[in-house]
Amino acid sequence: MSLPNPVGLSIEITSRCNANCTMCPRTARADWGPGADMPTAQVLEVARQGIEAGVEIIHPHHFGEPTLHPDYPRILHDIRRMGGPQLTIKTFTNGSRLWVPEIRNAIRECATQVVVSVDGYTPKTMRQMRPGIEPSHVVGGVFLLARPGRNCAVWSQMVVVRGENDHEADGYRAFWVDVGVDEPLLWPDLRTAPVFAPNPCSRLWREMTVRVDGTVLPCCRDVDAEFPLGNAFEQQIGDIWRGIPAALFREAHRKGKIPMCRACTWQHTYKGEIDA
Repeated sequence: MSLPNPVGLSIEITSRCNANCTMCPRTARADWGPGADMPTAQVLEVARQGIEAGVEIIHPHHFGEPTLHPDYPRILHDIRRMGGPQLTIKTFTNGSRLWVPEIRNAIRECATQVVVSVDGYTPKTMRQMRPGIEPSHVVGGVFLLARPGRNCAVWSQMVVVRGENDHEADGYRAFWVDVGVDEPLLWPDLRTAPVFAPNPCSRLWREMTVRVDGTVLPCCRDVDAEFPLGNAFEQQIGDIWRGIPAALFREAHRKGKIPMCRACTWQHTYKGEIDA
């Protein structure tokens, strides 16, 4: 069976972040470092190659807060120009910089969908879950982002952590709909969810992730880059997608030989379905 084109491509335009979220792997890692920005020219080259390889969805993020990249508005505009109206641009943000007009307007004009990660609705809980983030900037920024005239859908997501923010789960949807969010979502805490389901995960046949240093990963869950498939700064995206390392990884995954996959909670929680 021939390998289909990749559907989704995540590009880590920056690995810097301005929050210390309680559920994020980087918060517990002293060795993570301050992070870095991918040079804009390389971001756009990776995006161009992805589009040429048949990618339908581009996520300009991985770990890190994408709106911290100094050229974030330009990146969104240029990816939209390259991909045309048929390309889906889905971006995530912690919402901390939506108060900046240039950032907010670029999302409104260029993104297909923006997901604001916000794990509650009271200032106390928001500060507790995402230290470093000012709640008023998030709420006010989302309100301005969601005003009429935008081209993008606005979603929010709350990771429900037992004993930390689960008491706000019931009121979460009503609050954020009132602010202007189209679809508030409640996500389980993947750290405590059931592990890998036995059937192969469709991610490996649908998408890939490019880290800030160009390393291509089979899955966004490969936090430590244990399974590099190549480097997008040195090779073509299409060649990496169809390359021997990727093929060997998929086969090992099929046989249940990848420890990362065996310990993964994503597929069980989301049934292997990906909004890539």
